[in-house]
Amino acid sequence: MIEPCWYKLKIDCSNALRSDWKFPDITGKEFGVWNDTAKNMFDPEWLQKMHDSGIYVADALIFYRSPGHNTNNAHIDIHKEHPKKISTFGLNMVFDGNDSTMTWYKMPEIKGPPSRGAAGTVYYNWPISQLEEIDRHTLGPELTLVRVGVPHTVIMGDKPRWCISARAALIEQMYWKDVVKYMYNKDLLVERNVQKN
Repeated sequence: MIEPCWYKLKIDCSNALRSDWKFPDITGKEFGVWNDTAKNMFDPEWLQKMHDSGIYVADALIFYRSPGHNTNNAHIDIHKEHPKKISTFGLNMVFDGNDSTMTWYKMPEIKGPPSRGAAGTVYYNWPISQLEEIDRHTLGPELTLVRVGVPHTVIMGDKPRWCISARAALIEQMYWKDVVKYMYNKDLLVERNVQKN
């Protein structure tokens, strides 16, 4: 059964990054996760356009994976540890590695504490062999609304992958279905033709 976990947005992100912002150094790394503030990495005009659209970008995660670097695990994102608050969505743009597939899975029962990853990020993890796939998409450079509150992972292709996931304040507290409705009502959502079984 397909459960929609991504939507393209009608938002140009070709000039989203500041001209003086640089991707992190990956010398000797097969993967990495970093975070940065919106003010430091995004172009002020682009941020203002996002704000004018009702999307208040606060910060972002930067992801790197080398070709074929697969963890065989899926995770959900947590943006607040005490008390735990699961993130709902990210606004993703892929700069390299658009032969890799983001894959989502049905939410299992949560048992035990989360684990801390790179960049101070906190996750719940599961082996993908134990999960049921519900959606998948090969992300590109266009801005894509992605669900991060259910298990998800990236299945790597033959190219290195850089992805920036902007995180927005205010509507972060909404459920996924309400975030989708919010984007739809603002005419920002590119609708999908999805047949649910």
